[in-house]
Amino acid sequence: MNLFSYVDKYGDKSFDEVSFNEVDNAVFSSLSYISFDGIVPSNRYNKITIREAGARYFEMYSATKKYILVVRQAVKLLRYIKDTKRYGDLYLYNYVYDAGVERQFSAVTIELNPRLVYVSFEGTDHLVSGWKEDFMMTYKFPIPSQRKAINYVNWRFLFDKKNIILGGHSKGGNLAMVSGMYANKFVRKKIIKIYNNDGPGLLMEQFETKNYASIECKLIHIVPNYAI
Repeated sequence: MNLFSYVDKYGDKSFDEVSFNEVDNAVFSSLSYISFDGIVPSNRYNKITIREAGARYFEMYSATKKYILVVRQAVKLLRYIKDTKRYGDLYLYNYVYDAGVERQFSAVTIELNPRLVYVSFEGTDHLVSGWKEDFMMTYKFPIPSQRKAINYVNWRFLFDKKNIILGGHSKGGNLAMVSGMYANKFVRKKIIKIYNNDGPGLLMEQFETKNYASIECKLIHIVPNYAI
C-alpha cells in the first residue's frame, strides 16, 4: 500500500473512525514541500482548510509547472486529499518559508482537532542552500534551519494549549527531532510524538545529551527498506 492507495481506502473515514497513524504522518509530512505562500496564513489567528488551500493552489499554479520529484509527489497528494472527508476540513496555518544563501526552511501547522496539531517541517528542496545544509549536518550543530525549527516551535506554541506532533521527511525529519529536543520546557510537555521520516540522525555528542534523552520515548524514526 502506498499513500495514494491509503487515501483511496481511508479517505472517507474521519479520524474519529480511524485513528491517526504513521501513514497519516507521512501524508502530513509531505505538505510542507508545497509552496503555500499567499495561500496559508503565517500566523495562528487565521486558518484555511486543506480543501480551500488546495483549490487556491491549483487556481494559482498550472498543472504543467515543473517540480522536483518530491514536490511533484506532494502536489499530486494535495490534489488527492483536498476533497476527502478525512483531510479536507483540517486547518492549515503558521506557514513559513525562509531561504537564503545559508539556509532553506519551511514549516506548516495542520490542526487535526481543537486539541491536537501536527507540525510539518520541509525536507531538502531544489535550493543549493538546502543541499549545503545537508552536508553541514555531518560536522556542525546547529545548522541554520535547525535554529529556525527550534524557534518556530517555541514562539508559536508557548501559549497554545494544544498537544503537538512534530514530523517531517528527509531533512525535515531531523528538524522535527531537533526542535523537540530543544523546545522550551513548557512546549516540550505538549509534544506527544515526533516522526523522523527517513531523515538524518544526530552527531554523537547530541545523542549523549539530556535533550535527546528527554524525547527518545516519543521519537519514531521511520527508515524505508531501500535506505542505505
